[in-house]
Amino acid sequence: MGVPRLIFGAASFGMNFVNPEDAQEVLNYLKENNITHLDTAGRYPPTSPGRSEELLDHRGELEKSAIEKSINTSLQRMGVEQVNTLHIHWPDPETPLKDQAETLDSLHKTGKFKNLGVSNFQPDLLQEFLDICEANGYVKPTIYQGDYSAVNRGMEKKLLPILKKYGIAYNAFRVLASGFLSGKLTNGNPEGTRFDGEGPMNKFMQNLYNQESLHNALKELEETTGTLGITTIDAALRWAYYHSSLDTNNGIILGASSLTQIKSNIESISQGPLPQECLNTFELIWEKLEPKCQPPPSSTFLYFQPFVTAKAGVDTGLKNGLADEDFLPAAQPLVPLLQQPVGNQYHDLGCMQTLALFCGGYH
Repeated sequence: MGVPRLIFGAASFGMNFVNPEDAQEVLNYLKENNITHLDTAGRYPPTSPGRSEELLDHRGELEKSAIEKSINTSLQRMGVEQVNTLHIHWPDPETPLKDQAETLDSLHKTGKFKNLGVSNFQPDLLQEFLDICEANGYVKPTIYQGDYSAVNRGMEKKLLPILKKYGIAYNAFRVLASGFLSGKLTNGNPEGTRFDGEGPMNKFMQNLYNQESLHNALKELEETTGTLGITTIDAALRWAYYHSSLDTNNGIILGASSLTQIKSNIESISQGPLPQECLNTFELIWEKLEPKCQPPPSSTFLYFQPFVTAKAGVDTGLKNGLADEDFLPAAQPLVPLLQQPVGNQYHDLGCMQTLALFCGGYH
């Protein structure tokens, strides 16, 4: 079946890698290891949106004006006229799906991007979007970016068959479940992880992963990896790369907060496929977790976006059935983060109102 390509998630550029020299050191290492695809966005890093794209240059809504403004700003930051992939972070419930598709097609025809990618589209909505594109001759997405890990395999059942039918690649993020699969949260030592701190993103991650079923799964995995002499991180990375549903048409996005972490992740993968004993444990874990995966983490942003929009004063209701009231408490800590100002602008154009650009494949 083959293995997926590796993609570097550049969200930490401008936060952990704060100057061109830091960024260049990382880029040099990636090139040496044949990792030539980068994933960045106008909101990266969260603490200084746009800085990630600016460092790479040293090498609202999905309505027409908002899309054009966002992609032109991103292109300017990176110093390029075209990106390989324009990625829509999540669908916009306020703008008709046909209008979104039509505007994206017009930008494609003007040469702003080569490939269209989408993220956080529920399977039924993705099918509707594809039907619209086919009926009108619009550019169709060729890449889907989504959450995927050994403890979140919900995409395999309904989404993946659609992607395979249309030849759409799946680029997986959070293959380590935002660091949960390191075991630090379960073992009570989350210092230095995304689960450590009182910030909105920290609280969100705590609410998302601090669940008994996940902790039990991690403990089962630790028992197996301990007898095999490998870490849970090694096992999770190698499972995603060699044993998951991803093949050569797909990709794995690996983020990191340091060059040392990047090297460690690549070295883990280089150890090769896992022993059958470990694969058996992963299957048993998922059998127990699958019934509890409602809503799946891969739909995280889709579920809380209308709620966040309402809090931003942009909308007053939860529309189109996109929000799950049971999920709102986990999303609430993110409201202040997503309302951070950038100059004179607020994120309600680029994020609150559903547009974010993932310019993956920038060489």
